Amino acid sequence: MTDSSLQGSQDILNSIILGIAHEINNPNTFVRVNATSLKKILTLLRPHLDSLAKDNPDLKIGPYPPQAAAIKMIQLTDAILDASVRLIGIAEKLKACTSFTLQEKTNVLLSEVVHNLIDQHQFLIERVGQIKLTCDEKDSYEIIGHSLQLDQAFSIILVNAIDAISTQFADPSLLEGRIEISLKKSTDQTIEISFTDNGCGLSPEIQGKIFTPYFSTKPQGQGDGIGLALAKAIIERHGGSIHVTSSQGQGCCFSIKLPCCKTEK
Repeated sequence: MTDSSLQGSQDILNSIILGIAHEINNPNTFVRVNATSLKKILTLLRPHLDSLAKDNPDLKIGPYPPQAAAIKMIQLTDAILDASVRLIGIAEKLKACTSFTLQEKTNVLLSEVVHNLIDQHQFLIERVGQIKLTCDEKDSYEIIGHSLQLDQAFSIILVNAIDAISTQFADPSLLEGRIEISLKKSTDQTIEISFTDNGCGLSPEIQGKIFTPYFSTKPQGQGDGIGLALAKAIIERHGGSIHVTSSQGQGCCFSIKLPCCKTEK
C-alpha cells in the first residue's frame, strides 16, 4: 500500500473517530445541562420537603419519606453527572486516537489479541453457538501495530458474525451458530486472519457497500453503519487489507491480511 493510500485510510479513520466523538458529545451536553438544572431545582426543594415531612410524618413518596426522597434524587442526579463526565473523557480519548502516527506502533502478538477477543465475547458467542480457533499454537503471529485498534477492528467483525447468526436462525437458543477464526502465515510475508460464520450472509449488492461509512443492513436504531468502515480503516492503516466473500443464506468470510513483523524469521 502506497503512502498516499495509507494517508487516505488515516484521513477516513480520523473522520469516523471525530464523528463518533461528536455524536457522543451532542446528547451528552444535553444530559449534563439538564441534570445540572435538575440538581439545582432539587436543592431548592429540599427545605420544602423537610418542612412537609415535619407536618406529615407518615407521608411517603413511593417507598421514601420526603427527606429521604430528596437525598435519593440528588444522589441519582450526581450519578448522572458523574457518568456524563466519564463520557466526556471517552470522547476525548477517541479524538486523541486521531493523533496516533505509524511511528508509534509496537510489536503486537496477534495470537494474544485473538485469544483475548474470544474471551471478551464468550458470553455472546455461547448464546448463539460455538467458536473455533485454528492456528499454530507455537506461533505468536507477530506484527507491528496498535493492539487496541486491532482488537477494535476484530471485535467489530466478530460481533457482526454473531448478529448474522442471530438473524439466520429463527431460534438462536438452539445454538446452531458456528464461527471459526483462523490465523496463518502466507507466502507473501503476510499473516491472514479470517472470520467465517454460518450466518445470514450477504447479497452481491450488499457486499459492495458494507465498508461504506454509515451504510447499514440493520433496522434503523440498531446499527449506525460505522463499524465495518472503521474496521477497514484500521486494517488499512496497518498496511493491510480486508475482503469479504459471502452468499446470501450461506454465511460470510472476512479475510484480513497484515504484513508480518520484519524481525520474524
